[in-house]
Amino acid sequence: MKIRSSLPEDFETIFSFLGQAGLSTIGLQEQQESFFILEDEVGEAKAVVGYEQNGNEALLRSLVVAPTIYSQHMVLFLQSVLEKLSEEMITHVYLLTRQNVVQDLFLLLGFQQTDEADVSENIKEMQHFQNTIKNENVLVYQKELYTKLSTN
Repeated sequence: MKIRSSLPEDFETIFSFLGQAGLSTIGLQEQQESFFILEDEVGEAKAVVGYEQNGNEALLRSLVVAPTIYSQHMVLFLQSVLEKLSEEMITHVYLLTRQNVVQDLFLLLGFQQTDEADVSENIKEMQHFQNTIKNENVLVYQKELYTKLSTN
């Protein structure tokens, strides 16, 4: 398995992968280079996760995993994504979810549930946040990342 940042030529694959999972692809064309892809040995996408960035904060979005992926690969994929975001000087990562399975996975990775009122304005201004937070039973999670320049 290989984890990498998306390239402009990956957009069609990402768009198709997300569409097959029934996720909205609205606004994704502008974010096409803000994805990480988990590929198998032959280069076929098995998981994708997107993110929007504003300053040193990011909002994860559009996580799709092929049903053939083992949970340990999923954990390694997300740990690698968080490491790559940290390398890009991201200090806080947020996500919105309604799914209990995903919720447990992110708790395992050190995310903590947070109130909408505690979310930064940078994140609240993002279109994905504004659209998703309106849905019923949406939970907000946040994780602080430690960058090489962090002093805490």
